[in-house]
Parts: sequence; structure tokens; C-alpha cells
Amino acid sequence: MSKKLTAQDQLTVEKIASALVNDGYFDDGNPVTVEDLLTTTELTRFIPDAVSLVVKEAIEPELVITNRLFFPINISSGRSIELGSVGAMEAAEIAEGTEYPERQIQMDGGDMVAAVVSKKGLQIPITEEAIADSIFDIIALNLRQAGYALARLKEKKSYQIINEMGQTAFDNAAPGSSEYGVCTGRNIAGAQNGSMTLNDIMDMYAYLWLRGFLPDTIIMHPLAWKIFAHDPATREILLAGNTVASRPLPAGNPSAGWTTTNQGLGIRTKATGNEISGASPWTTALNPLTATYNIAPSYMPVPLTVIVSPHTNYAPAAAKDVDGNDVHLPTTDLAMVQSSLCGFILNREDVGIEEWAQPSRDIRTIKLRERYGHGIFEQGKAIAMARDIVVEPN
Repeated sequence: MSKKLTAQDQLTVEKIASALVNDGYFDDGNPVTVEDLLTTTELTRFIPDAVSLVVKEAIEPELVITNRLFFPINISSGRSIELGSVGAMEAAEIAEGTEYPERQIQMDGGDMVAAVVSKKGLQIPITEEAIADSIFDIIALNLRQAGYALARLKEKKSYQIINEMGQTAFDNAAPGSSEYGVCTGRNIAGAQNGSMTLNDIMDMYAYLWLRGFLPDTIIMHPLAWKIFAHDPATREILLAGNTVASRPLPAGNPSAGWTTTNQGLGIRTKATGNEISGASPWTTALNPLTATYNIAPSYMPVPLTVIVSPHTNYAPAAAKDVDGNDVHLPTTDLAMVQSSLCGFILNREDVGIEEWAQPSRDIRTIKLRERYGHGIFEQGKAIAMARDIVVEPN
């Protein structure tokens, strides 16, 4: 890990990073060659930090699951930590002149979950010809692709631990090992087809809710999202923030009554059409007391955020019968979690580089490495999984 940089050093790092991604031009417009960067003493020492900056810029936008569901814990020594179930703290009202009560995080004495730090990385060979020709675009492309690769690995690891540690609510392949068995969806002929219904989603929600968790996020595969978005019931929750929105809210129109000469917008009249100056209890066209309003109900205490990730398990259709029908329909997994109690990522070492030359091959190699480990809060009890869901309309 590089030492803390001064403000002036940080500006130099940003200048070099700008040259790497802007075809050899510093952010002030002055040009530079790759060879100059590698041989100029006052610049060379900042190359690792500049490369790390370029790689991180590629990593950060890719971390959807990790940034939203995993709490970062930074450690400067050691390789692992263990966490049990974390109990809630309770604040108290303090009377004047009395002592504040002591509170500590309560860790249960049951199963502990360990997070172990390990190395992740890759190396990039860059030819001496590319360096001599100052092909900055090729170098920047390699660095950004390396950043994407590190991000994909971190996202994959994040989902894997969610999948491994989550509590199984539905499982079409092994219903006996799940809480509710198989999903209850049916095809157009009424035969059960293993697809997921709104009732199944409600059961998963209640499964977590009754255990003291408040689920607010669903993780699904991109190819499964379309089925949920097209379903007339689930689309209401997924697209409208848990509020039924297909019935529009009226603009407060009053109930029907005696009409007026201006369709309810003019002077009040009696039933005979004569104008009156005062309010009439029999005139309701302009009286809001009998108006009715359609307030769309919310199904859940909080909206559900949908995260679409290609790292979610998905098995495409396998084969077709003589009639051309799929014998094995596509299946996927779905996770429902409380984002604040999903997991944590143990950061031991940020993205760093090492660089060395191979004169026999005219190649300079850049090695990128980071060290981190994943862990799950509450032994995975804040995660509900639906496994082997058939991706078919119900």
C-alpha cells in the first residue's frame, strides 16, 4: 500500500492519470511520452498511484451489489475476523443529573461467521514497442479492462456469499430443504410450472419480516427481470415502488349531483335553475363534502429496490422435444435481502501495482493486486433465497 500523499503529490498523480487516459496529454494540455513517464525520476515514483487511480475509476461504477449491500470494514493487520449475530442497541431517555446508561453491541454465543482476506489480481504485459511509440490508448485500455476484471470478480464473490449463506425460502429442485417448497405459479392451461407469483414474493417478504428483518432489495438475473416486469401483479411493486399505480388518482372531482349552467364551474343554482347566493345542502356539484378519492395502497412498509446482476445463477433451456418444446425450461435464483444487514467486505489492501521488465522478450509487466474478504451479517438470516425458479409467465 502506498503511503499517504501530500496535496502536491496528489496533483502529480492526477496529471499522470490524465496522460494515461488522454493519449499522452497532462490535464494542463502539455504532452508527455510513455518513455518520459518511465524514466523521469520525479514522475516515475507516482506511476503506481496513477495506475491505481485509473483502475479504480473503472472498478467503482461496476460494483453494484458490493457497494449497495456490503458494509466496508478496513483493517491494517491480520487476515480474518469473526462475527456472530449482532443484537440491537437500545437508547434511553436521560433524566436531568442522572448517568448515561452503557450500551454495547451484543454478540450472541452461537455460530460465528468468519471473513478471510485473500489476494486477487492479474498481470498485464506491455511491449517495449508500445512504450516507444507512446501508444497511451492501448495502455489505458489494458488498465481499464483490468479494472473491469477486478470489479467483476468482486461482484461475483459478493453474490456467491449471498447465495451460499442465504436462507432458502423456495426451492423447485429440492423443495424438502426449503421453507415453503416449490413456487406456486401456473401456466395458461392451469398446470403448475414452477414460476414465481406475487404470493410467493409476499411469502419471502413475510419470512424475513417475521424474523425481525426489513427486506428492501431484490437481486435477480437480467434475463429473469423481463418476466417479473411483464407480470401484471409483480410489475406494480417492481415498477411503482411498492405502490399499486395502475388505477390513476382522480383530481378530487366531487360526486355527481345537481348540475349547474356551467358544468359545475359556474354560479350555484337550485334544482329549478334559479341562481342562489348562499350554500344549498341539496347542491352537491360544487360541494366537496361528498367527494370520493382513490388512494393507491402500499403493499409493503418500504419499497423494494431491484438489482439486476449477471452474476445471479441462471440456467438456460437445455433441450427440445419432437414438438419443439423446451424439455428443461430456463431457471434462475432470486435473493431478497435487508441491505443494511446483508454483508461486509474486509479490505486489507487497496488496488496496488508492481512493475518489472523482461528484456529477453521486450516486455514490461504490470501486476495489479488487491486483498479483501467477504463476510455475512447475522449468519445470513437477513437473506431469503428462491432457487431454481422457472423463468416463464404465470
